[in-house]
Amino acid sequence: MLYHYNHVEHVGELAEQRRARNGVERLPGHRQVGIAAFLCGVHPQREVGLQHVDVVHRGIIAALGVGCDVRERAFDVLRHLGAFPDMKCTLYDSGIGVSLILKYPGNPMAGQVCDALVSHLDLYPTVCRLAGVPEPEGLQGASLLPLLEGTAHEIHPYVFSEINFHVAYEPVRCVRGQRFKYIRRYSAYDRPMPSNCDDSPAKAECAAAGFYQRRQPAELLFDLVCDPLERVNLAQELDFAAVRRQYAAILEAWMRRTGDPLLEGTMIPPKGALVNYPDSPSPAEKVFIEDFSELI
Repeated sequence: MLYHYNHVEHVGELAEQRRARNGVERLPGHRQVGIAAFLCGVHPQREVGLQHVDVVHRGIIAALGVGCDVRERAFDVLRHLGAFPDMKCTLYDSGIGVSLILKYPGNPMAGQVCDALVSHLDLYPTVCRLAGVPEPEGLQGASLLPLLEGTAHEIHPYVFSEINFHVAYEPVRCVRGQRFKYIRRYSAYDRPMPSNCDDSPAKAECAAAGFYQRRQPAELLFDLVCDPLERVNLAQELDFAAVRRQYAAILEAWMRRTGDPLLEGTMIPPKGALVNYPDSPSPAEKVFIEDFSELI
């Protein structure tokens, strides 16, 4: 089994204790970041978050204990822990980090943990390799087999993520390495967009406390070793200016390599698309932008 844990931990239990109890080994030199910072927040977040962790945990046990006996293969990708503010539909690790569990006959890494950077794009070429069929041309992902077979400690030095539209237009890009992450916002609207977060008691409590009035910088740089919860923005720190330039250049090169339409300016939605205003309080609000040039 390969466990790609960025965030999910049993609440109240140290990672090493959990691994020892479950007989799961850590690969040498790999680190793990526990999650549950959001569980220490407002009460609705704690309550809903704990319920979600419980559901996810029981789902994993069911999939690995029952589904794999029938199919003998399981690719279990855990989604984010709910639509809390600053989580789902953001490019923080709490938005893009998900756990990946693999089980298949003869897996040489069964029962071990790996913190290598991987992407959903890597699953298709992995399936192709396991099935013994050629990989189609043009794939951006890479097979996970070198990690599983122990012939490589990484398959990507960096992984990339993006946001364009959810309910409102929120163009954001990021590049994440093992040590640093760089996020670049391209929207003229400089605050969190409430319509891009599903309604919940936690969202309502944060909104009442002024969460959606905070200004957001165009660039963010985080040291994921010293600041794994991404709380200290280093983008304007002189000591990290070279790192910011390096990661900004890596991100731009990826955008050019993949033909990112943001390089040509604002992305116009397809005809007939319904797009909320960035300050709409809820995705359920039926007030849509009529002239998209207002945001250009």
